[in-house]
Amino acid sequence: MRSMIAPLLVAEGWSAANHLDPLTVAVGVLSSVSNGDDPYMESAAVRFPGPAHPMMVMRMGVDAAPGSTLGQIFFLTEDDPNWSEDKSVTFPITIDGETRDYEVDLSTAPGWDAIITRVRIDPGAVADATIEIDSIGFR
Repeated sequence: MRSMIAPLLVAEGWSAANHLDPLTVAVGVLSSVSNGDDPYMESAAVRFPGPAHPMMVMRMGVDAAPGSTLGQIFFLTEDDPNWSEDKSVTFPITIDGETRDYEVDLSTAPGWDAIITRVRIDPGAVADATIEIDSIGFR
């Protein structure tokens, strides 16, 4: 994985949690195909202070028929270990297979001022999408 920022995790720390074929890694790129319209992947356990790392930076490409043009990042905290909409931020994505840099300001979500213990990426709500992630980091 190449990135100008320190990567939080590489593929070994991510799991296909919902509507994703198994994750694979080739040439530093994490890839999968959505097999339903609510795909998401979850990180392994992490521990870092949200306020010190408000921006998530991800290099990702999504290729599919037209569908959702919103991605979403969820997170868990020490104080609240349950996934919920209030601990998430949506961001616009382009579904054309081109790899792009996405910057998501997570400091706008309630709870990001806590200790972050896990992250979830929803790369758009569309079935039969090819998802490729080159890097993920926080700054």
